[in-house]
Amino acid sequence: MKINFFEEKEEKIVLLMSIMFIFLTTLLAILLYKNFHTIYEISLLEQPIWNTIHGNFFYSVSGLGNLFANHNHPILFLLLPVYFLFQYTLTIIIIENIFIALGAFIIYKFAKEELNNKLLGIIFTGSYLLFPSFYYSNIRSFHPIMLIIPLFLLMFYFLFKKKWNLFFIFFALSLLVKEDIAITLFLLGIYIFFKYSKQKGLIVGSISLIWFLLSTQIIIPSFGGSSEFVGLYSHIGETPSEIIVNTLKDPIGVFSYGFIKQKITYLTVLFRHTMFTSLFNPSFILLTIPILLQNILNISPYKYNYFAHYTYPLIPIIFMASIFGTKRIIQTNFIKIKKIV
Repeated sequence: MKINFFEEKEEKIVLLMSIMFIFLTTLLAILLYKNFHTIYEISLLEQPIWNTIHGNFFYSVSGLGNLFANHNHPILFLLLPVYFLFQYTLTIIIIENIFIALGAFIIYKFAKEELNNKLLGIIFTGSYLLFPSFYYSNIRSFHPIMLIIPLFLLMFYFLFKKKWNLFFIFFALSLLVKEDIAITLFLLGIYIFFKYSKQKGLIVGSISLIWFLLSTQIIIPSFGGSSEFVGLYSHIGETPSEIIVNTLKDPIGVFSYGFIKQKITYLTVLFRHTMFTSLFNPSFILLTIPILLQNILNISPYKYNYFAHYTYPLIPIIFMASIFGTKRIIQTNFIKIKKIV
């Protein structure tokens, strides 16, 4: 089969943009690393990876003695062969930036196909690669959650194309990134139930719920850890049910806790980058709710800093919703764009 993705000039532009992104983020990462400007958290991830390939399964001298006592990150097993060959701190930073760059091809392909316009595809790709979150944590540190971007994008792409076998592959890989991703995927199951297939929606929702419970109630505790979820929201309630009830009773009061201006800036930056077009696809943008609530209601203001890695799962959802939103704007004649290419 002939592969001709890079035969047209637009595809070559996307490739060039992605290479430039990898080059720039790698250069910045090297400069920061050489000048001791990496974030300390990278040691919390690299040390267990190093220990694993030297026979000590994800052992960590910090915290509870094992990385899996804090979070369930099975996706890290896929990184072990590469790190085994190149045992450097910068290896895992470069890997995560390659993952981010891979998302550019998916954004371009989906935007071009949905909008039937190559120029808009390139514009969306450029907007994606210039997202402000991509120039802080990913060049100073490493977090498994950053690997979610191309996995989410491919999962959504195959969902929209109804290629279910490929969808379920990337759905499964997404679950392996971190335990709380299952909450968003549970909501995705509800979306699929009403939008595409009741049976497949039930499968996605059920697997997500089971994986979340398995991770938080069995896997993490088996390594000596416990779910940190409730403690991060202790200002709202002492139990999950209290947190939910108090949030529903007084949503404004709960939202007002902490740095309100920073929360507003956080939300504004997230949606402003795509000119708020994602809001024109409300059914899909609802998938951001679990992550947004986890971040903006958190006791730590770092959670709702758009430079932080906690924002990364939101980015694929916002861009996919933005492409659909732009399509809806065009179709409803709010604006008219003549087909250029």
